[in-house]
Amino acid sequence: MVIGITGGVGSGKSTALELIKDSMDACILRTDDIASELMDTVLLERLSAAFGRELRGSDGRLDKKLYSELIYSDPANTALSDRIVHPAVWERVRKLIREAEDKDLPVFVETALPGPEFKEICDYVMAFITPDKLREERLSESRGYTREHFDAIKRRQLDHKGYEAYADIVINNNGSKEDLKRRVLDEIDDIYKSCKREQR
Repeated sequence: MVIGITGGVGSGKSTALELIKDSMDACILRTDDIASELMDTVLLERLSAAFGRELRGSDGRLDKKLYSELIYSDPANTALSDRIVHPAVWERVRKLIREAEDKDLPVFVETALPGPEFKEICDYVMAFITPDKLREERLSESRGYTREHFDAIKRRQLDHKGYEAYADIVINNNGSKEDLKRRVLDEIDDIYKSCKREQR
């Protein structure tokens, strides 16, 4: 069973995954984490070739601050980065899913940038929708994001309707953490009940 988790920055995806992790044995895959791991290994050479050797910091690893500035400042850079990074990330996700399924573990795949690959590998998708003002407030408090930083990230992501288009389940996350926990776990329970009925 592969359940996708998506939504814009500050929508509550990370909180939902922590609640899931604390509530059940599961394999949790965050595409940002996988991309970060690959950028310091197999993707570093490709990114350096595309954007310049200055992307390598003094320690030989990716200069993430410079990389972030490059891809958020120019849509052409964003598109080029996506063409390099996304195929490698989804290849890695598929491999990790196979390993988890061999252990009979449910898999939760989280991404803020869903696409055809995401929809293809997921049996169900949950989209987290939160008003922009609340998202901005959360990110300012939890990560110190300025409005400009939030707006720059938001422009690269889908709007609410875009995320809903990928979703089997839409979770409006504008309440408390307990409300979110109850809703998420109830939806997962419903998914498993539905699967059991289909298997009869």
